[in-house]
Parts: sequence; structure tokens; C-alpha cells
Amino acid sequence: MDVTEYINFFKVHIKNPVSEFHYSFLEQIMTKSIKQNKGFIALVKHENEIIAVSLILKSNNRLIYRTGTSNQKGKDLKAMFFLVESILITYQNKNYFLDFEGSELEGVARFHKGFGAQNNPYYYYKKYNNKLLKVLKK
Repeated sequence: MDVTEYINFFKVHIKNPVSEFHYSFLEQIMTKSIKQNKGFIALVKHENEIIAVSLILKSNNRLIYRTGTSNQKGKDLKAMFFLVESILITYQNKNYFLDFEGSELEGVARFHKGFGAQNNPYYYYKKYNNKLLKVLKK
């Protein structure tokens, strides 16, 4: 499966489609990461039909589970479970760990937790340049 096929599959089967700008950006990220051996497309086929796909990025000893989706047959057959399990088996003795990058969606978080994922929140600082906040701060 090439990047264009992946994007087309993703567009058809994703629950909440995004803008063409975002698809174009995703395509650029995928093309560059695959070309530099920093990512790959994982997929599941059933009866010669692609039923689930995911983009996996590689960074140091981390496999980053990015975008992933299934068609209806993939959902019925729980193909994404098979896909993730296959990645875990392939990389189990290669000093990699799988980073799901979390989710606030209950079903997605439950899916990740089913593989032993642990919640490790990242905190960030954001400076507000707001005159009202400066006044209130005094």
C-alpha cells in the first residue's frame, strides 16, 4: 500500500474527517518518514482485502502509533487488535516500546489500555499575553 492509497482508505473510513489541508500534511509526513525509514504503514488484509491500516512512526526506541482506521469488516473482525498485537510481537525483542500517544476518547483509551498502555500525561506551559489577566494578576 502506498501513501496515496492509505490516505484514500483513511478518508473513506475515518469517523471524523478532517480538512484537505490536514490530509495533505499527513501525506507529506508519511512520505518523508517512510522515505527516511522513520515510519511505515501497517495493514491487515482479509481475503485479499485491506481491512485495517495504521501509520507507525519510529523515533529512537519508540514506535509511535499515529493514525489508524478500519473498514466495517475490519471492525467486525477486530483487525486493529490483530494489527497492534502483530507490531508488538515483531518488535518485542528489539528494544522498542509502543507509544499510543493517548486519547481522551473513552473507547480509544480502553483499546490502548487493553495492550497494557499506561497513562503518562505530558504537561505544558502556555503564556497568555492578555491585558485582562495582567490586571487581575495585580
